[in-house]
Amino acid sequence: MCLAVPGKIVELKKKGKIAVIDYGKEKREAANLINAKIGDKVIVQHKNVIEKID
Repeated sequence: MCLAVPGKIVELKKKGKIAVIDYGKEKREAANLINAKIGDKVIVQHKNVIEKID
């Protein structure tokens, strides 16, 4: 079973291919597979952005 974690995109790097995700207490990078934008709330699994959420 895999754990998917929600977070908010606060920065984009490498022409939007890498997103910096804010989880509240820490920030981590993930591959932006769905071309999400800054401010989008997303689900991240295995360092990959896999879905936008409301």
